[in-house]
Formats: sequence, C-alpha cells, structure tokens
Amino acid sequence: MSLLPAATEIVYGLGAGATLVGASHECDHPPAALKLPRVSRPRVDPNAPSGELDRQVKALKAKGQSLYEVDADLLARLKPDLILTQVQCEVCAVTPEDLEAGLRKLKHKPRVLALDAQSLEGVLNDIRLVGEALGRSEEAKLLLFRQWRLTKEIRQRVRGLAPPRVAVLDWIDPLMFAGNWIPELCAIAGASYGLVPAGKPSRWGAWEELEEYEPDVILAAPCGRDPSTTTRELAAVLKAGAPGDLRAVDAGRVWVADGHEFFNRPGPRLIYSAALMARAFHPEAVPALPESLEKHLVPWTPNGSGKANPH
Repeated sequence: MSLLPAATEIVYGLGAGATLVGASHECDHPPAALKLPRVSRPRVDPNAPSGELDRQVKALKAKGQSLYEVDADLLARLKPDLILTQVQCEVCAVTPEDLEAGLRKLKHKPRVLALDAQSLEGVLNDIRLVGEALGRSEEAKLLLFRQWRLTKEIRQRVRGLAPPRVAVLDWIDPLMFAGNWIPELCAIAGASYGLVPAGKPSRWGAWEELEEYEPDVILAAPCGRDPSTTTRELAAVLKAGAPGDLRAVDAGRVWVADGHEFFNRPGPRLIYSAALMARAFHPEAVPALPESLEKHLVPWTPNGSGKANPH
C-alpha cells in the first residue's frame, strides 16, 4: 500500500503496480493508480485559495491535529504487508503518525517504510529502498540509470550557457521559497539559485526579499498546485502590488509550472522538472519539449493568463 504519490510512482516504475492494494487520496499517476481504494482523506480543503489553505493548515497544527485521516476499517480489510509513507513533510502527505490509529486496529503488523528524501540524492535513495523492500533491486537499478541518462541530456543541452539568477516559489500566499532538491535541479538546468541551500527545507520569505534578490527569472511551482491555479493566484498577488519592482516581471520572464505532478513530487518524474526548468530558463536555446511535458509549463503574463510559449 502506498500513502505517498511519489512512492506510488516508484512502485509502478519498478513494474510492481499489481502488488498495490490501496493508495492515498493524492495518488493520481499513473492512471491505473486512480482505480486503487483510497485509504486517506484530507481534513483541509486542498482546493481553497493559497491564503485560506495556509490558515486551515496552521489552525489544525495549532490544535495538534493531523492534516489527514486514514480509513482504519478499510486499512484492516485490505491487510497490506507493506505500507509506504513519508516523514519529509507533515503537510504534504500522510505520515507514520497519521497511521497510528489505523495500525492499532490491525491484527497483523505490516512493515511501515517511511521515505525521507531531502535532496535529489535522497530521492534516488528512496527508489533504491523501495526496490529492496519489494524484492526488485535490479529494476531499481534500471530506473536509476534512466534518471542519470536524462540528467546527463539536460546538462549537455545547457552547457556553456550563461546561468540566469532564478527564484523558485513553493507557495504564493504567503510567499515561500523552494528548497530540498530544487537548488540541485536548478543547477542541472543551467541556472543560479541562491534563496535556499540544497538539501534544506523550503522556507517562508517576503516579497521585499525577492525584490532585493533581483532574479532574472521567476518560476512559480507551488506544492500541490496545477499551473492554472497558480496562474490565477500569482496574478492576484502581483495585481495587489505585493512585490515592488521585479525585473523578471518587467522583462516578461515569469513562468508557472506544475508543482503538483513534478517539482514537489520526489519520485521518478522529478527529473523532468529540470527539463521544464531548462526550457523556462533558456527558452531561446532549449527547443520545445514534447507536448505531454510542455503543457505543464506556461509563461505568466500581466493579465494573469498563460499563453503559448513565445519563444
């Protein structure tokens, strides 16, 4: 059973999707995962505006309550031998603590493997760990080789290009700068990122700090948000005059990307985030990506709507 979208993708990437008996409410890729019984549900409204969702999350945490509820009865009926979860972020997905009540109802005690990727190397290590847990270490090696090969292709594409100074936003309202593996992905994509050190968690920031940082390019990829939602919310914040003078905005170098499926999902598709970054940071040099990937990246315009890539 997987209670983490990234872990679900890893399991399918290892060719072991048929072994899954259940998944979290967020596990939506590959499409076959949508047919699995949903074992969890959120106690917040994930579709609420950024500011309201932030308030809901903080209110529950202030009460010492979990953000997710696990269906203990369904968990008992499914009888999993292995449960994949995470301890990287208590806000992003189900944690071992969220499972405690459900596990107490089980007559058997399944193994709980909590993934904890904080960096790109951590993501790759999680693939190894899941492969070992499922007895598919050789398949894990092949999946890791594919990650290495794509990383090499992206590096070669941007080699020799002047690295722009970039900012990657992990939340809009309030503002958060992306951390963990994002600095490493920026480096692969041929950019300079100085707002959060590699391997350190995303952190809250201020628009004044962003203005002082003076990024050449801004990429907004909030956790759990798709491009259309982020486009609307970024437009609302910028229209309200949150930042002062941002040259990336003036130069039309603001992009919105899919933070839900790529940038904040530490699984096999995470490396495609670097390909999307390379496209945004070096649009003149990096050719259009396949439509299945390019649709997850749109340029932001002052009227708050995405449009076809002008480059």
